[in-house]
Amino acid sequence: MKDVVAAFQAEHYVPLAGKLLADTLRDLAKEAAAATCVAAVESAMENAARRQLEGLPPAAYLSISVLYTAVHFGETKLRLDFYSSEWPVADPFYSEYIDAAWLFAHWRFHEEALTEAAKNQRTWVRSAHLESLGWQSVRLLAYGLYTKLKYWLQDLAASPALGALRREDEFYILFGEYQDWQGAVFALLPPIDIFNCSTDDSLRFRTYEKCRYHKKTFTRLDLSLSRFQDCAFEDCTFDDVDLSDVTFANCRFARTLFTQVQLSGALFLDTRLSEVEFRDVLAEPLRRDNERNDVYRSLEFASCTLEDVQLINCRFPGALLTDSLLTEMEIEGGDYTDSDFQELAAVQTTESGEK
Repeated sequence: MKDVVAAFQAEHYVPLAGKLLADTLRDLAKEAAAATCVAAVESAMENAARRQLEGLPPAAYLSISVLYTAVHFGETKLRLDFYSSEWPVADPFYSEYIDAAWLFAHWRFHEEALTEAAKNQRTWVRSAHLESLGWQSVRLLAYGLYTKLKYWLQDLAASPALGALRREDEFYILFGEYQDWQGAVFALLPPIDIFNCSTDDSLRFRTYEKCRYHKKTFTRLDLSLSRFQDCAFEDCTFDDVDLSDVTFANCRFARTLFTQVQLSGALFLDTRLSEVEFRDVLAEPLRRDNERNDVYRSLEFASCTLEDVQLINCRFPGALLTDSLLTEMEIEGGDYTDSDFQELAAVQTTESGEK
């Protein structure tokens, strides 16, 4: 029986689940899905803020959850729970459901195709097993949305809806399955000094504004999902630092070395890089390790100036150069497949071989 069930999963479920996820991710890549989701979250914040006028506590957490039971009964909704700082001991002080038809647009086809495939195996593939596979499919969609929300919500700090919500000094938005796994996709945290803080303080999701770093060495730090705004880096070194999903906006780098750094999903915006070396830097769209599995957008340099920049043994597949100026760039080794660096890397490799 186990062999028959395993064969069913391999031959039928895996391809169907892959199609479901691929079709859904294609939908989630459209601006309409992001706009609909963010608008619903902002509306819930406004409703919670109005309830706070009646004496409800400040919000410390907003949990956005997928409910498998609701999907099973044909209700494609997400649950939003607002918690005080007493969470997880205390119940949410305000809850709301939002429509998520945009996430489950292909669910009915997937469910029907799975049921049809099981008809010839009904002796071994029972309804309970199909329900279990359905739960796995919902989890796939939940994880797919999780990889998008961190980008959809990154500008939420400027939202009037969030401004109206009374919050604790540290406010997190979490996403996951209801009463199951939850991961942070947004945070609004107090300013912190990277080089003058407790080792217990998280450096993730922070905003570093108008900072000047001179001859500083950033070593073995997790700065992922942070934003550096109007900052300057001179004669600095980033060594074994996680800069995944970091945004550098209107920053300046001079005589700076990035070595063994994670740059997956990073965005350099309106930034100048002069005499900068990237050595053994990774910016791959899929990352799997013992601490974190995640999917990332492409590394992008948008409206940037790159002058005397070296890329040495870097992995920048799919990296983008958008309206950026490049002068004196040297590329040696690495992987730049399907990136805007690919042609330049190929030319330099050819010239090197001819020499």
